[in-house]
Amino acid sequence: NMLEELNALLQESAELPEQTFENVPDGKYEGIIDGAEFTESKQSGNLMFKWTLKYTTEEFAGRYDWKYTVLNKPENMKRLTTDLTKFGIDCTKSIEHIQDHLEDLLDVPVEIEVKTTKSKKDDTEYRNISIKPLN
Repeated sequence: NMLEELNALLQESAELPEQTFENVPDGKYEGIIDGAEFTESKQSGNLMFKWTLKYTTEEFAGRYDWKYTVLNKPENMKRLTTDLTKFGIDCTKSIEHIQDHLEDLLDVPVEIEVKTTKSKKDDTEYRNISIKPLN
């Protein structure tokens, strides 16, 4: 039965080495867009845009990263539409138009730039991810 199979897997998995996924270090990498969607933050309930990025650079091939834009003020929407426009999506029409063209982004090659910055207030580290079409 299913529970017996799952319990056997659980026991076998306990013997495997711990899998740790460190963040990809700061730098520029090649990847593809694996997902792009409007969604809601689970914590805050804020509307946001979520990019799912898959690395293709050899050392990190198959690893994922995410880029979020919280859509709670016009400046943030502008940041998103600036990114989307780089990928050929006309953002002047409507959110529905953008939504209808999000699948055009899938598998598009990108340059992923990762930069970690420290907050001046409290030393919290923030990972900033920027993307642009790979030419």
